[in-house]
Formats: sequence, structure tokens, C-alpha cells
Amino acid sequence: MGKIMFRLDYLLSWQSMLIFVCLIFIASAIVALKLKPDTFLKSRINVFVSILASVAVLLIGISLIISAATLETTEENTHMMITKTAIDKLWLYPNELLTKSTSANPDFLRSFYYNNPRLNALKTKEASIDTSQSVLQEQFIAIVMIQAWEDYLTLRKFDSTGDRVWLNNFIQWAQSPFLKDYFENLKYNFKDTTIELGDILFEYGQSLPIPTTNPEIYKNTIDQMLKDEKLIKLFEKFGRD
Repeated sequence: MGKIMFRLDYLLSWQSMLIFVCLIFIASAIVALKLKPDTFLKSRINVFVSILASVAVLLIGISLIISAATLETTEENTHMMITKTAIDKLWLYPNELLTKSTSANPDFLRSFYYNNPRLNALKTKEASIDTSQSVLQEQFIAIVMIQAWEDYLTLRKFDSTGDRVWLNNFIQWAQSPFLKDYFENLKYNFKDTTIELGDILFEYGQSLPIPTTNPEIYKNTIDQMLKDEKLIKLFEKFGRD
């Protein structure tokens, strides 16, 4: 069975197709040299070539249809895979870091969800003391979140989640004054387009009330953001199908 599949793959390879086309070209040249035009028109070879041409056109049409259907299916599968990857990397992973943090300042962790009443009702028993471990852990979380913004701009053309969903999540992070401080220190490690997106997110995020008791305010804010010329021009740099 393996040998049969190997031979089939070889027969369908571009090298074998090229050899086949060359043989047809050589045979056609020989026939053209041997037969006179008047004789050729009345010959069985002409009938054969005409039928062969018709069959070739039909096969090409079928091939194009199959190729188009295959391409559409491939694109759908690609969009699904990229969407799944985007959700895992840009949303679930940053949140996983927040839940697994052992050294970061509790106020730093809570600042990413000012819309969570239970989380914001918690009180720190005593003032947290910064250590190298806590600062580095906070910085790593900040880097992952800013990188999520950068990856979002890169993947948005292929991701099916939608701008509104991503921006609604990102603007909650942008409410964090701690993340804004880290962003100002780290932003030049990222692309200019990431810096532009970060500036827009913080511009709107820092204007929201803390705590954010009305979830609809995020929707209304995103509506404003999507009409902002700065964001529109930023998206135009990446395009979208």
C-alpha cells in the first residue's frame, strides 16, 4: 500500500507533470512537421486532438472548482486555528499569569479588573513591600499583556473574534495605573504601532471610573474608540479582509 501511494504521489508531482507536458509538446511538433495542413484537417489525428482539447478544458474547469473549494476550506480552517491560538495566547495566558502570581503586589493584580466587585472588595491586610521578585513578576505580566496588544494587531486580519471583543478586554487592562507605569518604561521595546495602540487604550481606559460598576460603559467606550481617527488609521496600516 505504501509503494502504491508513493507511486501515486510521484505521478501527481510537478516534475512528472512537466515531463508529461514536454512529451506532448514534442509529439505535437513531430505531427506538425509530418502532416500538411490540408491533410491534418481531414485526419483522425485532428479529431483526436479536438476531443482531447475539449476534455482538457473540462478537466481544467473541474480542477479550478476543486481548487477553489479546497482553498475556501483551508482558509476557514486557518481562521479557526488562528482564532483558537489568539484566544489562548492573548487572553487565557495573561489571565493565567494573574491567577498564578505568588509575588506580585495584590493591588497590582486587582487593578486589571476594576469591574469585579468581589475582587475590589478585598482589603490588603498590610502594605506590600516590593522585592526584586515581585517587581520582576509584575514586569513580566506587563510585558505579556503589552505583547498581547502587539500580537492582536498582527493577527486581527485572520482572527474571527472581532475588534470589539478584544478592545473590550484590553481596555479593562488599560485601567490599571500600574500597567500604565510599566508601559511607559517598556514601550520602546515594542513596535511603533503597539505604542500607538497602547496610548489609545490608556487614553480611554484611564478615563473610566474606578471601580467600574456599570459594564455597559465599556461598550459605549469601545463605540467611541472605533470611531476615533487615530484607531482607524492604525487599523488601516494592517488592513483586514
